[in-house]
Amino acid sequence: MANYTLVPVDGNKIKDHFGDALFEKLVPYQPHLFDDIEWDVTNTDVPFSGRVQLSDTSQVYVVKPTDHGFVVKKQYRKDPDESDKVLQEWGDYTECFDYRQMDQDLQKWLHQQIAPLFCSVDQLEKIKISLRLRAFMARRSEKYKGKITVFQSHKDRDNNREVAMKPGRAISLMFPELDHKKLIGITDAFLQRFAPRKLTVHESTEPDKFWLAYAGEQSENENVETSWSRKHMAHSCMRYDFNHLEVHPAEVYASGDFKIVYVLDQNDLVAGRCVVSIHGETPQAGPIYGVSEQAMNMIEDKLRESGAALAGNASWEGARLKRIVHDDRDDSYVAPYLDLSPQALHDDGKHLIVCDDGEIDATCYSGVLGGHYTHCTCCNTGLSEDGYYYSEYDDEHYCEECFYDSHSFCEYAQDHVHDSQMVTVFFIRGGITDEERVSEHELNGDTFCYSDIDDNWWHADCCVWCEYESTYIPEPHLEDYFESDFDGEWYPLSQMAMTEHGSDISIDEAENDGYVKNPDNDVWELKGERKDA
Repeated sequence: MANYTLVPVDGNKIKDHFGDALFEKLVPYQPHLFDDIEWDVTNTDVPFSGRVQLSDTSQVYVVKPTDHGFVVKKQYRKDPDESDKVLQEWGDYTECFDYRQMDQDLQKWLHQQIAPLFCSVDQLEKIKISLRLRAFMARRSEKYKGKITVFQSHKDRDNNREVAMKPGRAISLMFPELDHKKLIGITDAFLQRFAPRKLTVHESTEPDKFWLAYAGEQSENENVETSWSRKHMAHSCMRYDFNHLEVHPAEVYASGDFKIVYVLDQNDLVAGRCVVSIHGETPQAGPIYGVSEQAMNMIEDKLRESGAALAGNASWEGARLKRIVHDDRDDSYVAPYLDLSPQALHDDGKHLIVCDDGEIDATCYSGVLGGHYTHCTCCNTGLSEDGYYYSEYDDEHYCEECFYDSHSFCEYAQDHVHDSQMVTVFFIRGGITDEERVSEHELNGDTFCYSDIDDNWWHADCCVWCEYESTYIPEPHLEDYFESDFDGEWYPLSQMAMTEHGSDISIDEAENDGYVKNPDNDVWELKGERKDA
């Protein structure tokens, strides 16, 4: 199969140089197969000569085609003979190898990380790790530290169209077989090996630093062990910018009774934070939020140095927050969700004071406290008019945490659906069986089908209909079935009849068409054609 085509674009030049006879066998502006190419030694991008297949299937050898009315175009095609499905999609990857541009250190390291995960002989034949890394030409980004630069396709590589990706995305592109847990592990190891962070600890009582610690751009996330007192920053309910409010809710901590301890990386991106009450003799620390174990450990060390009580043994009772009224309402305030108990506030007219019997509930994530529009049906948290989540399933209002605890996003419905209305659906990607959760309402269309074989829902593309059993057969079970050479229907193997002509048909078809089974060899033969008849 040719890798290049020759496109006739200038009829006059073609006629002048090759004659009318050749031109008449060409289809103008249509690609013709171009093989046995020799390249101009003075310009490796220009073909010197080659063999062209004409419209009448004959072939002719042409010299300097680009000088005489043709355009050479490269074809990007799948390689059906390639056992590695990723490389199969890539095409002819071998011609792309340029060892001078290889990031040998990165590719060797990635191979060492990935190879143990695919250790069987069968897997290594289908997942050619080194060849994938060379085809994509994975290398550390020179411009964006901590990212991996790749060519996403053969065509992109020819056009020098490279993309710098976050390591997790780049590794997933090259090795889609990796599950989420393994991918996260390799990503974390990459960041620690090739992009170690230079972290610094800071502390402040100023409002802009509270804003920075909460709403500033975050450093690259790693997989961290979380607990009640050590939390991942990506899961913080107060991490948003809250531009619709008078100030960011975290800024009300800047009353003088609190300080913010935060960590920045070498790019001034936020890697961790912790709010600490300083109104008493002993500092009282809230939970530590971070993007890495390193950042959280640095904050914890700083807190211990200051003699602070850590979350779990700390309390903010009696500490003051700034009093900032929301939307000119005396019963509504800009304020954050309080991580420590007591989670209630009292308005003394100048400040909001943390106390057990406060009239203001401080367990809302909306950034606005007081003046509750409704309450969460699960935890009874007071919610503002723009701070609740509505569920069509039970016609109830939820807080953010409770809503996401009981609802999941369905890609097909493009909406969040109550977990009781979600169904597990199986599909096959890259030869690997996987599953996803789908709204039961999406099962009524043509996208999914139910199989009585394993009592599961499957993506329709992964099943065939078996009329004989009146059910769908998932691809993993096709080995127990066969497709009839006569009517093209699927039947269980127990119904297979092999004819004397080598066709596989159903027993019913054989009997209806006048075949009988030869007991000597189990082959079905037409009546009257038996040699012993």
